Amino acid sequence: MNKMSIRGSEHPIKKIFSDDFAFTIPLYQRAYAWTTEESEELLQDLMRAMEDYKESIEDLPPYFLGSIVLIKDDEPNAQIIDGQQRLTTLTMLLAALRSLIKSEYVEGLTSFLCEKGNIVTGTPQRYRLRLRKQDTPFFQKYIQEAGGIEELKSLQEPLLSESQRNIRDNTLCFIRELQRLSQDQLIALTQFIVNRCFMIVVSVSSPDLDSVYRIFSVLNSRGLDLSYPDILKSEIINAIPSEQQESYATKWEEIESILGRELRLQPQEGKIL
Repeated sequence: MNKMSIRGSEHPIKKIFSDDFAFTIPLYQRAYAWTTEESEELLQDLMRAMEDYKESIEDLPPYFLGSIVLIKDDEPNAQIIDGQQRLTTLTMLLAALRSLIKSEYVEGLTSFLCEKGNIVTGTPQRYRLRLRKQDTPFFQKYIQEAGGIEELKSLQEPLLSESQRNIRDNTLCFIRELQRLSQDQLIALTQFIVNRCFMIVVSVSSPDLDSVYRIFSVLNSRGLDLSYPDILKSEIINAIPSEQQESYATKWEEIESILGRELRLQPQEGKIL
């Protein structure tokens, strides 16, 4: 019987968004929830880390962007147990940089958002990060596809889900902040992010889904912005037969979108407000 194994290693962002990883969001995960407050803080932290930049990015000390926890074996496919907020926000930041930087850098940045298909080998185009089913088309069209941010700027769709509004608002926030920089500064920031920013990747290989759910619950019950409904969702979806999980996860998220994530269980009252 196979046992669960855990491995950890340090990787630069250029390795995280490479052919070595194909990130997906499991059914039990919460929606994208970072607001402009968290995204602005991330960008400002990166800018402060570059304050001593003079001539070469390599002269700057490495910058640690935290850790991510994945269900992953030796194949690229990786389900995100912990870290989807950061990976999603970094994807938006790279896309925002691509929309503003000189044309000769666009192809290089696109390679961090999408693996190019190869007609000779039969390899299809593959996005580096696939969000939840409800948000995947939106994220691909407006963030990962070249030119998508230009359409996002004029998007007036009133029926966006909360996660899609967060994606739109955070991306446009990045655009506003980055427009203040010169082209040389944009290039330096891009090179700093992909070459000198690092994450710790913890890979969990386990055939036991109960173990995976326990890891998710332990990690996220101590994390930022996890509500009691988020924890309850993971427990309920885990208890449903696997062939029905996607259907029930979709129903849950449709209701969540209508009610909004601000409706949380209050621990001191034990009620849903």
